[in-house]
Amino acid sequence: MARATEILRERLSQLGVATWICDTAGRITNEPSIGGLANVWLRSPELGSMVSDCVRRVGNVRQTALIEFQPSLWLACVPMVQRSRVSEWLVGLLPTYQGLDTQEFAATCATARIDAFAVRRALLGSGVFDEQSSRSLVMSLDWMARDIVETAHASESIQGFTRELANSYETISLLYGLGKSMNDLSQPNAFVQLLVNRIRESLTFGWVLCFVTPSSLSLEGNSQRVFFAGEPPVSLGQLDDVMSDVMNSINSGLMPGVHDNVRQFASKGQVILQPITRGSQTVGVIAAGAKGGEDPHVSSYDL
Repeated sequence: MARATEILRERLSQLGVATWICDTAGRITNEPSIGGLANVWLRSPELGSMVSDCVRRVGNVRQTALIEFQPSLWLACVPMVQRSRVSEWLVGLLPTYQGLDTQEFAATCATARIDAFAVRRALLGSGVFDEQSSRSLVMSLDWMARDIVETAHASESIQGFTRELANSYETISLLYGLGKSMNDLSQPNAFVQLLVNRIRESLTFGWVLCFVTPSSLSLEGNSQRVFFAGEPPVSLGQLDDVMSDVMNSINSGLMPGVHDNVRQFASKGQVILQPITRGSQTVGVIAAGAKGGEDPHVSSYDL
């Protein structure tokens, strides 16, 4: 939505229209930036208060409104709608010759302690409207805002579909590679290490740890119990004890799934814990955290 607002704001700037961005309560979150004395007047507290009042007067109407906040001075209030709700307002100043030559305009300049003539000259040099052209522009802005928002939503949907398609491909590749490796389990260490490497690559985690009991690898003399990919959240010397503690917590009732700030890890953030079972017995646990990529939040897909 922020991108759609910036596109519309840039187009208004090319028309010489100074703009504010307000939240739904009317609070100004971004002020005009056009330089010179005109910018001092546009950023004055009194004018900012008038802009906020106009947004509050419009309320939650999902249609662009034209408000005369001073005699012959107009504000175009454009709602930026996201999922049927107004997320913010883009407010544009539409000055007229008559509006810049009134006592009210001069009074706001005097309050801001700037020369009304200089401000008038600066504003007339950017863009001047009358009531009819203002109403025509408001109608165009309403159509333009809807088109930009719909285009942005379509772009987000396409990007989401592309991500899901890429995730599906990675999952198929992961399962195929693991399935192929399971045809020969004479080297269980290599298989488990391949598992954690591929999980980290496919799901863009910063680290993946796997703890297994020695007996679960079914090889005499196999002493390796912890496998990792990426940068572990604890020192290498602590990995065995930490993962053993995590497994004990799971055996004591800690539910598998997504957890925030797991006690055993020094790093903060979301961590996935997934036990490894054989029959009714828990023989290991996989942990993953520090997710990166375009979506750093752990989703149901990661599980």
